[in-house]
Amino acid sequence: MRKLSLYTCWFLCKQRPHHFVEALLTEGYDIQVFAPRSLRAHNPLPPGKCRVPLSARFMISSRFERLPMVRTYNSAQARRLLDEFVSSEADCHIFQAPPLELPRKPAYLIYDCMDNWAAFPGAAEGMAGREAQLCDAADRIWVTSRGLAARMHGKFASKLEYLPNAADVGHFQSVPAMKVRKSRPALGFVGWMGEWLDDELIAAVSRLLRGWDILMVGPDRLTRKQKAGLRQPNIHCLGAKAYEDLPAFLANVDVAMIPLRLNDLVRCVNPVKLYEYLAAGIPVISTPLPEVVPYSEEGVLECASEPLEFARAAARLLANPQGARCQEIARNNSWRVRFLPAIARAARLRECAMSSVRPGIGACR
Repeated sequence: MRKLSLYTCWFLCKQRPHHFVEALLTEGYDIQVFAPRSLRAHNPLPPGKCRVPLSARFMISSRFERLPMVRTYNSAQARRLLDEFVSSEADCHIFQAPPLELPRKPAYLIYDCMDNWAAFPGAAEGMAGREAQLCDAADRIWVTSRGLAARMHGKFASKLEYLPNAADVGHFQSVPAMKVRKSRPALGFVGWMGEWLDDELIAAVSRLLRGWDILMVGPDRLTRKQKAGLRQPNIHCLGAKAYEDLPAFLANVDVAMIPLRLNDLVRCVNPVKLYEYLAAGIPVISTPLPEVVPYSEEGVLECASEPLEFARAAARLLANPQGARCQEIARNNSWRVRFLPAIARAARLRECAMSSVRPGIGACR
């Protein structure tokens, strides 16, 4: 199984799908990417790196979707792109995007479930139903978290494989050597900032850590109320940064944080930023996300929900950082470690399915 077709949201910040493509291209896989795009969309990968055949269909911005003509146009474009995806010649078709209804089933289909899509604020109506249809059609379902696995376990248990997120370790491993000398310690955050961000916790921690700077980078989807709460003297929201610039930013950070609200969305999240922080040799303080808690270790990661304990944990991590141990953990959680064995297992299962071998025997596991 060397020829793959991938349907994904390619024209966003660099995330799991891009790392999947990078990891497999280095192993000689032939990959074609199918993706919707808008006028403002851009390829987030550096020029000359990770070039793949790309079939993209132009979509009009969602802000105009209330217009009937726009809805009709976007719907037609989406159908064409999905038809191109399922009709493409590939040994395996992999769907890595919010669920959509496929026009027909490819010969061998993997659904890579990255989030609890129906729990996102403003999720499209019928998302849960479309995901159930996609799971029915899929021959294999990868899930990034145990929470997602639990949601699907009953009907789809035989198809499930737990495949968490990871880090491009090489991209971040030089951060310790780049460290910037500062007069004040810094608590840092990298990632999308939306309703799931616990702005009240961050604001309270900023008042407890008045001698610290709190540095935050990432796309801003905060509400007005959240933005108002984060207007504190030592909180600095620095906007989005290119993936290539993240190591230089993290060189200014002493302790990294994952301050997310525990809701139905976040309980199913496996945050890429966790592995990237560790790859940079930076200890982490987080709210107790189920996928984060297992990494708790002195000098590496602590979890806390209340502002005072969160601030105290940050101070402990600052006093006793175990940067080498952080990077050791990250090396065991690289994208290559994740994806290469998984695609090899999928190839074996596909061979069994194509040859009508009974599932469950040793060769098909």
